[in-house]
Amino acid sequence: MSPASRALLLTGLLVALLLFGRAAAEAVALLILVATVVWGLLPPRDALAGFANPSVVALIFIFIVAQGIEATGLAQRIAAWLRKHAGGSESRLLAVVMGTTAFLSLFMNTVAAAAVLLSPTLDLARRQRISPARLLLPMGYGALLGGMATLLTTANLVVSAALEAHGYEPFGVFDFLPVGLPATLVGIAFMVLVGRRLLPNRSPMDESGPRRALADALQEYQLAHGVHAYRLAADSPLVGRAARRPHTARELGLTPVGLIQGERFRPIHTLDPDERLEAGDIILLAGRPSSEVLRAYGLEPWEAAEIEALLQRGGTFAEVIVNPRGQAAGQTPQSLRLRERYGALVVSLWREGKALYHDLHRQVLREGDALLLLVPPENVTLLAYDPDFILLARSEGVDARPWAQWAAGGLLVLMLALTGFRVLPLPLAAILSASGVIALGLVRPREAYRAIPWRAIFLIAGVFPLSTALARTGAARMVVDTLLRPLGNAPAWVLAWVMLWLSAALAQVMSGQVAALVLAPMALTVAESHGVSVHAMAMAVALGASMAFLLPTGHPVNLLVMGPGGYRPRDYVRVGLPLALVITPVILALLPYGAP
Repeated sequence: MSPASRALLLTGLLVALLLFGRAAAEAVALLILVATVVWGLLPPRDALAGFANPSVVALIFIFIVAQGIEATGLAQRIAAWLRKHAGGSESRLLAVVMGTTAFLSLFMNTVAAAAVLLSPTLDLARRQRISPARLLLPMGYGALLGGMATLLTTANLVVSAALEAHGYEPFGVFDFLPVGLPATLVGIAFMVLVGRRLLPNRSPMDESGPRRALADALQEYQLAHGVHAYRLAADSPLVGRAARRPHTARELGLTPVGLIQGERFRPIHTLDPDERLEAGDIILLAGRPSSEVLRAYGLEPWEAAEIEALLQRGGTFAEVIVNPRGQAAGQTPQSLRLRERYGALVVSLWREGKALYHDLHRQVLREGDALLLLVPPENVTLLAYDPDFILLARSEGVDARPWAQWAAGGLLVLMLALTGFRVLPLPLAAILSASGVIALGLVRPREAYRAIPWRAIFLIAGVFPLSTALARTGAARMVVDTLLRPLGNAPAWVLAWVMLWLSAALAQVMSGQVAALVLAPMALTVAESHGVSVHAMAMAVALGASMAFLLPTGHPVNLLVMGPGGYRPRDYVRVGLPLALVITPVILALLPYGAP
């Protein structure tokens, strides 16, 4: 079997396993990576090059920037703007989200445009009490559609460069607009009217149980009755103990929540490990101690007004319920290590209509139990995807640093500006902005690592060698030649249709720019030999490369939304194939108007 045939066989196997196999998509991709070496298609060094692919690097650091936007509350502000203009219906939500992403794609990199709205769209879905799966894939498709209308999309630039290299006039900035803009509008209309009915209604956050407003939850928990402030007397045995671990939970059943210093509240997890309790410190404890315990431990009740507001200054309230399909039932909050994993303090436990505050760390969780947690704002999204819990509600949280949102927004704008003005490629611009997010303390390094979608990273890095093998072995060229040979004297629109869908098909398993690189010279040859417009044929290739709707591997944007939306590979085909079929006649009808 020739190397080209082996590459095509691997491609077919990859597509079949992604669509119909039960193995994890990233595991399939990594096995395909190994197969390219075992079958002699690529040397090991080239097979592993996917992990240094610019799209992979960009995804890693874009997610850190997005986590900074989420952690500082900027995502909620953007989501509030979207919500204001979207109303309450799902169709209007889809139209606004897709339209906004498509608009951003006109001026910036497609991946960056989708990343800007990822966290706000998640927040919007939560607030409107719908599954993120109903919004995230349309958002990603909006970015791909918007990219069709501008020269700034990578595939469009590649094709334009091919024209110039062959002695033809390159595309101008607005040449794609007459074709791409109508296709974008038709695509959005299709998703709003028909496509949304094909979307799944699942997500990691959408398992079971009703959601409720956090204000209602906080009223039911009655924090003022369960969380109290105490001043440490000079003879208190707690004086001199580590402030982060004073052992009040183990000895007294009282959960330490934090310290009050003036009007400032500092949650326990933010205290320095070396900090010690001193006489006169005011400590906040969850539980109901007896008067004997208070005297024995030198705890003097201290009047602290508005406990709820005070706590919220140090973090975000989140109410979670034990997932009946998770592993939390039968374990204690202590054994689940919620504090180590998320910096989460268990403030109260809701069981059988009552709020419990005493001995929380030793309570064995049952199905139906709900926990009220105080969580750092940047960790709420991570907590929402924990399979052991279902997020019922969350508060906004108040960032103690007013400049944080400005800093997060500024770093995002910096990344987009450096990319848009071609000062730096997107991966380097994303690295710079992500470094700023961590250096300024907007996101802690540990949480930055957790924010990275490792599933998407392994998936795209695993598939990348296959696209290289298809190009190097001549498999891609062989397919194109085989399909074009029977066309003979076919009319121009048939040739354009073939090039459009060849480009779209290759884009599913190769990056759009690689598909454009492979097909652009062939499109020019076909146009010259058949006496049709070279610009129309080249534009068909470029736009087909943006129709990467059918597989998660089709475009980094698809991978960007895969994890947060809880999508499976077949979801992309079910929604993306009809979308591609709908916009195809629009593109073919308008191609003559896009030529310079």
